[in-house]
Amino acid sequence: MITPEEIFEMRCRIRSARPLIHCITNPVSINDCANAVLALGAKPIMAEYEGEMPEITSAAKALSLNLGGISEAKMDAIEAAANTAQKQGIPFVIDLVGVGCSSVRREFAGEIIKKYSPSVIKGNQSEIFAVCGLEHHAKGIDSEDSADIKAAAKAVSEASKRFGTVTMMSGKTDLISDGDRMIAVENGSELMPYVTGMGCVLGVLTGSFLSITNPFDSAVSAAVTLGLAGEYAAEEYKKNRSLSRFHGGIIDGLFAMDKNFFTENSRYYKYET
Repeated sequence: MITPEEIFEMRCRIRSARPLIHCITNPVSINDCANAVLALGAKPIMAEYEGEMPEITSAAKALSLNLGGISEAKMDAIEAAANTAQKQGIPFVIDLVGVGCSSVRREFAGEIIKKYSPSVIKGNQSEIFAVCGLEHHAKGIDSEDSADIKAAAKAVSEASKRFGTVTMMSGKTDLISDGDRMIAVENGSELMPYVTGMGCVLGVLTGSFLSITNPFDSAVSAAVTLGLAGEYAAEEYKKNRSLSRFHGGIIDGLFAMDKNFFTENSRYYKYET
């Protein structure tokens, strides 16, 4: 299992390499996603015009796709980018935003996964349950988060085996599996659900780590790093009681957390299904 020291060292490698990360993300969170990639040390490009996809995706070290704010034009861009990534051997993550409440997104996501084999699929509880064909209770793009951790872990493991990829379920406890092993990440702050776009940020951070390491370690590293950034921001919130400062504090945390903060506060473990 990857150590907190190794996660921090990969963050340092990202800052040294400055990889280009192509992000097709949710318009609601596009600014936060770009700033999160920058704060981690990579370089974001947020291009979405289908005609540019072969050239721009080919230049990137990793690709992050997100189904938020779906449209025909965006679906065409996502498919073109995923096609290029597969042909060029570029790792990519797909964030299954809204598949729990939209059959259009669910069917489209299934096609992308089947045709282009993403490195990581990511979603909240309802989204992972939905893509596995399990009963789910989505409220918009939010997850009801009602299943116990055993049921959630079973769904994550099933998704990994079915699709042949790393699966990450975000929530109070993030679960990451490659079908054989599973990590549960407990870092984070109870304030994070009050700030929109944190799941989208987790997706682009996963893409950033994909530029330098394998899919499983990328997903674990992204979940731990974002959770720690939320805890970093929560410490400042205690001083000023400002949710807007907490929001900005997450970007501050991604940029400013040192090795001691990682090693002293990381909370994750091997989950036995």
